[in-house]
Amino acid sequence: MTTDSGLHEPAANAFAAADASQTDHVELPAGEPRARDEAAMPEGQPPDTVILTPAFAPPPMRNPDDAWAMLVTAVDIDDDPALDRWDHATLFTGTWVARQPPADGHYDGDLVVRLISQDDPEYQERCGHSTDIEMLLAHQGRWRTVGCWRHADRHWPDMVAPTAAALMGLHNDATSAAGDR
Repeated sequence: MTTDSGLHEPAANAFAAADASQTDHVELPAGEPRARDEAAMPEGQPPDTVILTPAFAPPPMRNPDDAWAMLVTAVDIDDDPALDRWDHATLFTGTWVARQPPADGHYDGDLVVRLISQDDPEYQERCGHSTDIEMLLAHQGRWRTVGCWRHADRHWPDMVAPTAAALMGLHNDATSAAGDR
C-alpha cells in the first residue's frame, strides 16, 4: 500500500519502492550527512525529501533546531504475509516543516513525526543514543497524538512506518468514500 499526503502536491502515479539492490542498510558514522541516491528518490518528491527507508545513512534522531516536525510524504509497506517482523517498510520519506501549520482545510489528514531527543547527560547515560517519537495527525481542526514511542533507537523508521501507513491509508479511504457520496 502506498500513501502520500502533504504540504506538497502528491505525485500523479504511485510511488515505487527502491530497487531491491539499493535496500541494504548502510552503516555510516553518526553525524554524517544523509546520503542521497537519486535513483532511489521517489518520483514527485521535493528535493529536500529525507529518505528514511531504504536507509542510506542513519536516520535523524532529533528534529533540527529550525523544524517543528517531519511531514510524512510517502510510506510503502510490503504486504507479503510471509514477513513476520515489524521492519517491512520498503519506502518511508518525509520533509521537515519549520512551523506548525493549521490542522484544517488543506492540511487535514497530514501526518507528522516529531523526534524529541533528551540532551540531559544523565538521560543519555541511562538510555544511550535514543529518541522519543510523537506522531500527530491533523484531523478536524486539531493536531491529535496518534502514537508515542519512547527510547527508540536508530531503527525507529521501521517501528513507526506501519502505523503511518495504516493511518494514511485509512484517511485516504475515508476521503475517497466521502467523495463518492
